[in-house]
Amino acid sequence: MKSGYVLPDAELVLPDESLPSLVVRNAMRYRFADPMLVFDRLGLGIAALETLATDRPDEDRICRLAALLGISGETLDRMSSWACAPATSSVGGRPIRRMFLDVPLRRSCPACIRRSLHHRSIWNVRALTACAVHGTVLTETCPGCGRPPRWRGHRLEFCGYPSCFHDLRHAPETSTGEGMGHVRGLTDLYERGVGATMRGCGLDFGQAVEVAFVLGVFARPEGRRGRSDAFLRRHPGQTAAAMEEGWSALQEWPAGFQQYLERRRAASTGNGRRYGLVREFGGLAKSI
Repeated sequence: MKSGYVLPDAELVLPDESLPSLVVRNAMRYRFADPMLVFDRLGLGIAALETLATDRPDEDRICRLAALLGISGETLDRMSSWACAPATSSVGGRPIRRMFLDVPLRRSCPACIRRSLHHRSIWNVRALTACAVHGTVLTETCPGCGRPPRWRGHRLEFCGYPSCFHDLRHAPETSTGEGMGHVRGLTDLYERGVGATMRGCGLDFGQAVEVAFVLGVFARPEGRRGRSDAFLRRHPGQTAAAMEEGWSALQEWPAGFQQYLERRRAASTGNGRRYGLVREFGGLAKSI
């Protein structure tokens, strides 16, 4: 093992690129049949790209990995989704609850990857189902084989399953049937940088995703019972509508939230409770 091994002339990091994307682009550059061969001479013991992105190695391995890719440890941290606290991950260096990320699923916007072939970190956020630039739904199922594209194979433009290799740059571009306010608003908040907060309510990116989602889920009949992450699994087709509802409640703070509460109060009549917040707003008080 050569601990000082580096990739000569490694690929430069592209804006908002995820860590698995950078690894695959280097594999493409050096014609590795398997992206994991990029680390082979370091002996890091990494089994898969999603493991690399989600499980923080020890400091020695971080230093060797950063040197291999020709980037700083800070850049490596930002590109990964390494947990910064229990049940917490990060996206582009911004803390976010782990339930709101899906790193193994390699979602993409066909128009974006035609323009620049790299995977954007923000596409890992499960609650954002569309591209703010093109207004199209992110590809979550390969048109060729019907399976979800994951971090397999050695080409970013292809599905990755050995029997498929469908070119995702030519996947159908479907306009979202829901409002785009939450997509554009959260993308703008993300692009304002680490530490940026929403005007008025002061929520950072991860908090804004969570609060908007919880408020939106509770406004839907299917979401008033159980956990928000269960809603993500059971009703993926309603995620965008829930996010749009919750995002609208955070606008023109506090007026938007007050209007949201009035709608929830009206919807909670006849819930059988005699007094208190539960009578006024049902289970919302326990959800936020």
